[in-house]
Amino acid sequence: MANCDHNHSSHILDHLLDRNRDFATGFTAQRPPVLWIGCCDSRVPESVILQSPPGQIFTTRTIANIVKPTLWPKSIAGPPEPDDNVDPNSDSAIIFPVASLGVKHIIVAGHTRCGGVAACIPNGPRTDQADKERAFNPLKIDCSPTEAVEQRSYDQLPFSMRKWLEPIRKLVENMEKAADSEPITVKRVTEENVRQQVRTVASSTVVQQYWRGEGKGSLISVRGWMYDVDNGEVTDLGFIITKDTPREEYMQPEALAPSVD
Repeated sequence: MANCDHNHSSHILDHLLDRNRDFATGFTAQRPPVLWIGCCDSRVPESVILQSPPGQIFTTRTIANIVKPTLWPKSIAGPPEPDDNVDPNSDSAIIFPVASLGVKHIIVAGHTRCGGVAACIPNGPRTDQADKERAFNPLKIDCSPTEAVEQRSYDQLPFSMRKWLEPIRKLVENMEKAADSEPITVKRVTEENVRQQVRTVASSTVVQQYWRGEGKGSLISVRGWMYDVDNGEVTDLGFIITKDTPREEYMQPEALAPSVD
């Protein structure tokens, strides 16, 4: 007959509960130093890949880590005029951590094998087809008409997804028009999209207000990172925008106004 040490088991459970109470004591307030703008991909949970404890990272995740905030010089005081180029969710997810929580750094994080990016790359002479296919889940064979299946072409996507991914589609079109003959790979487009989103975040009204001395915050930098889903490593792309970065390097000419309307 087994000799079950119930008292020992009880001590283990009590210890787990005590650790939970210690864990819960830090939940009275949040003062995260970092805002993470990442992709919705289930393989890229920021707290896991960075081994970060709760309270360190404020997070917003979207398809292909795209954000569409209110851009300077438009006001965020409102009520704003309807603007199809502004997404209230990503706008709010930048305004709150910058102006209310006082994050010090914003990280825009892309990742390898991003299906959203791959769908925006058409088949063509400069497309690395094998590289593109690796971004998608394996094709399903003999699946039923109602089974979920991943669309691999931009034109086959639902309208809302095409609308959301439009910035990357335009980015790819510009790369296709470029004089260089470098292959258009998912990784290359993803990295350029990260840089573009860094520019967009830095050009947002809430960031510009603080950096121009007209708003609240503690923001030091907006920067781009890449996560490799194959080896688990995060790479700093070295693309950083700060208060001292000349605005002409990252803002559109029409946005170089001296003040908010």
